[in-house]
Amino acid sequence: HMALMRDLIASIDTLAKVMRQSIIEHSAEFGDLKHVLRAVKK
Repeated sequence: HMALMRDLIASIDTLAKVMRQSIIEHSAEFGDLKHVLRAVKK
């Protein structure tokens, strides 16, 4: 039972790290997109 909980916590932790990384990458892409839109408006 404890091993199951530990595996569950480990997988949630891994998922959280992956999500955080993808959010960082997406916000970086979003920043580039805003930069492009600003250049296009000029």
